Amino acid sequence: MSKIVKASELVVPTIVVGGIYGQAGVGKSTIALSAPQPLLIDTDGGVHRINAEHRCDTVQVKSYQDILDVLNEDLSAYESIVIDTLGEMVNFISNYFIAKDPSLVTRGGTLNIKIWGLIKAEFAMLKLKMKQLNKNLIFVAHEKEEKDGETRVCRLDVAGSTGKDVVKILDFLGYCEMIGKRRTISFSPCQRYYAKNSINLDDMIQIPTLDEGDENNFISEMMIKPSIQRRNEAHAELVERNKLMEQGRKIISGNEPNEAIKLMKDLGLPKYESQKLFQELKASTEMIYNIDTKVFG
Repeated sequence: MSKIVKASELVVPTIVVGGIYGQAGVGKSTIALSAPQPLLIDTDGGVHRINAEHRCDTVQVKSYQDILDVLNEDLSAYESIVIDTLGEMVNFISNYFIAKDPSLVTRGGTLNIKIWGLIKAEFAMLKLKMKQLNKNLIFVAHEKEEKDGETRVCRLDVAGSTGKDVVKILDFLGYCEMIGKRRTISFSPCQRYYAKNSINLDDMIQIPTLDEGDENNFISEMMIKPSIQRRNEAHAELVERNKLMEQGRKIISGNEPNEAIKLMKDLGLPKYESQKLFQELKASTEMIYNIDTKVFG
């Protein structure tokens, strides 16, 4: 059986993978927990800083093995996994390998270059495991400034190249900051910070202030649900266009070229598909199309 799948038959993802980073104290952890039915992987020991009414089921990580163990548990009660913070998770992975092989730390106390290859491979395995779980995945990270020429740019505070590896798999990366008295999250990269937006979010969204009793559902309602709805709508549109194209090809095969042109116009295809179908019509006949009269003869 062929492994090739037609574009109209592709499985539409029902999950979102995202990242949040930015200024300290802006509420990144609370924002991350606004994803649907979250399980918090607390590598930073920061769950106690979250308002009690917005806390959720949590794994208080003491070692990387804790993360590996929990991913093998029954997680059917959760729709999202939140890792807070990514930088500390990488540190746990690093310590995991050092415990197995102390030579990964040089006499001067620095990490042997070999360890970064191990961390990269381990993270690739972890990404695959997360994908198999089919749950929304939200990474939280602190920010750090890096110099890019004369410009200082905010990046994810993650050791090694793991931050860059994570960004590659993200549907979005939002930078959180205070603008005046407003908390905002931005998804459009600029000279000052890096961001990512492959799910057509607004460039900047104001984060609502939560009063006592308010539901913490910002990511769920403002980001995940709309993006999945757009995916479904785009896929449905593709399926419909493909149906019309198949109808057009039946018209071409079953009608005289000039009659086919009239019938094809009634399909209401977008310009690109209409032109493509017309080229197929021209290729199917030995008759010549007159551009001036717009008739085959």
